[in-house]
Amino acid sequence: MPLVRALDALGRQQRNRAFRTMLETLTDAIRGGGTFSAGLARIGPPFDPLYVNMARAGEAAGVLGVVLERLALLMEKRERIKGRVRAAMTYPVVIMAVALAIVAALMVFIVPRFQGIFDGLLKGQSLPPLTLAVLGLSEFLRRHAMWAALLTIAASVLVRLLVRTEKGRRAGDFVALHLPLLGSLLLKATVVRFTRTLGTLLAGGVPILAALTI
Repeated sequence: MPLVRALDALGRQQRNRAFRTMLETLTDAIRGGGTFSAGLARIGPPFDPLYVNMARAGEAAGVLGVVLERLALLMEKRERIKGRVRAAMTYPVVIMAVALAIVAALMVFIVPRFQGIFDGLLKGQSLPPLTLAVLGLSEFLRRHAMWAALLTIAASVLVRLLVRTEKGRRAGDFVALHLPLLGSLLLKATVVRFTRTLGTLLAGGVPILAALTI
């Protein structure tokens, strides 16, 4: 089946309006005399340089269908790895969230009751510094819960903004790769993604320097 007819058929079957529009744009670009890879490059995301260069290499070698099958397999395996990483990270994230909720509840509702007990038992004697710090934190959370929530949100937004910068992303990656248990999992997932993508590019006919750049 010719490429334009294949894209037309895919466009008619597609229920997602945005993706259908994308396929129509790609079809029009090819009808206008452009290549499949040039149409992908014109559309941009979600067709990243990996797609574009693989398609270009497949066109040059006359094996575009084979290259697209390799791309499909690569994407499926990548999604499978993402799913496994998410599944492995869900349990510790849930445990941390529950632990934080329990600590917050203790600080707000339970610890203040201990202060009255301590005052009655010690009769004016000073408490240990660590106990005073815990009681002070509990008092702060009780009186300034709104400010504490706003500070937490502001800190998370600031971290996200920093991670978008080159230095911030490197620092975030360094921390992530050195997390106990999760760090080795993330490292293995990254290595798998890199080697599998590089192998797919090389098998698709992309030169090794261009493949490493991608």
